[in-house]
Amino acid sequence: MWYNVFKDDGDNIAMESPCNFSMVDDDIYRSGCPRPSNFAFLETPNLRSIIYLCPEPYPEENIEFFGA
Repeated sequence: MWYNVFKDDGDNIAMESPCNFSMVDDDIYRSGCPRPSNFAFLETPNLRSIIYLCPEPYPEENIEFFGA
């Protein structure tokens, strides 16, 4: 699991990546379905698109967060 750690007013903040998150190629990543605990992490790589390949409906909280 990846964690992104940065300093905010002197405090370290760790953000949790989605399960199986990894870089496939320059600016292309893959992972399991993100959960709300992953949203802060997913703001950091400057994502432009998300492709969802599961038969289940896309989670409502993800739709709200990503503005789909």
